[in-house]
Amino acid sequence: MVDSIGAVVVGTFGLAAEAVAKGAAGAAVIDGYDALKSGLSAFAKREIAELEPRPRSIGMQIAVAEIIDAQSEETRTALCVLAATLVARLRDGAPAAGLDIDRLAALEAQLSALAPK
Repeated sequence: MVDSIGAVVVGTFGLAAEAVAKGAAGAAVIDGYDALKSGLSAFAKREIAELEPRPRSIGMQIAVAEIIDAQSEETRTALCVLAATLVARLRDGAPAAGLDIDRLAALEAQLSALAPK
């Protein structure tokens, strides 16, 4: 089953936030993370500020996912593209950063299924 775009984007953001907070992210990941954060902050600035230090907070993840899913199709598509780019960058640095490869693969598969055809 594929989650909503909001859920998958938030999952990607959370995984990247953890890597950045641990200092385990390279420049490409940080750039991708900043781009996604900027995109999300355009309409959920307060929620992203609350989620960033607690990326595993289920309540905040749900709140942000619902906000994302309420955006226009164009905005959701743009966020999906940013998240897919970030997942690819995370995957490239996953072993060195100690990231969960299976979680990355699941996010990548979901983003691929959600991407516009």
